[in-house]
Amino acid sequence: MSGHRSALVAALAIGLRVATLDAAPAKQVDTPRLAVILNDYAGAQPDVLARAKSHVTVIYSVAGVEVEWIDRDDPRLAERDFLNSVVTVSLYSDEMANRAADPEAVVGKAAPGGRTAKVMYDRIAGIGRGRSADSSFLLGNVIAHEIGHLVLPGRAHSPVGLMVPQMTISVAISRPLFFTLQQSKIIRSALVRLRSADNAPQHVN
Repeated sequence: MSGHRSALVAALAIGLRVATLDAAPAKQVDTPRLAVILNDYAGAQPDVLARAKSHVTVIYSVAGVEVEWIDRDDPRLAERDFLNSVVTVSLYSDEMANRAADPEAVVGKAAPGGRTAKVMYDRIAGIGRGRSADSSFLLGNVIAHEIGHLVLPGRAHSPVGLMVPQMTISVAISRPLFFTLQQSKIIRSALVRLRSADNAPQHVN
């Protein structure tokens, strides 16, 4: 083998080694977690609810956040550090929504920085026209949107993506919507700060 060819083969070997190193898994960073209690007061269709929860999990996974669906009797709720990472979403029946006196166009509501959100399930099922796939996508998008108000500071609406103030029905019933990159970063930082504060040493005076 000539010297030129030997050098070329060596260069290729080094290039392949570098490419292999670049393709190696990066060091995993702890993924922020968000625990969600879902109160189904509307008697939602089980298949619709299961798929909607799966859509919410995917939406937050893309944002770099792990969603854990928990029950109201989870023993960890007695722990302050765990409780601070919990939000509650309640599915309202038509009767409950009417008592709340929210306009017909409203399908979800949450106070920014709060810990609870409400979703008008019967209105969503009506928009989905009884098609479980449509209702699942819409319900998942609305739940994810309302949780977004709980984990994003201040005015969380954006001109694009999941946090638009008014969803386009044809889009919202066909696929999951997602946070912007900036919103995803803010959510992760907020959850990490919350966890860090919870784990900080407690000083006794």
